[in-house]
Amino acid sequence: SGGKVLHVGSDRKKAGLKEWYESLPESCLQAIESVSMDMWPAFINATLESVP
Repeated sequence: SGGKVLHVGSDRKKAGLKEWYESLPESCLQAIESVSMDMWPAFINATLESVP
């Protein structure tokens, strides 16, 4: 409830999503409670590596 879209990538590459995660302050990463995404392995891996 109350969630919003924060990022829509332009491709399906892990590097692009990791770059976006790295642009966020640590406090934002810590506040992430859920992620909705294309279940493409690159996105899953980028998220698991970047979001605590």
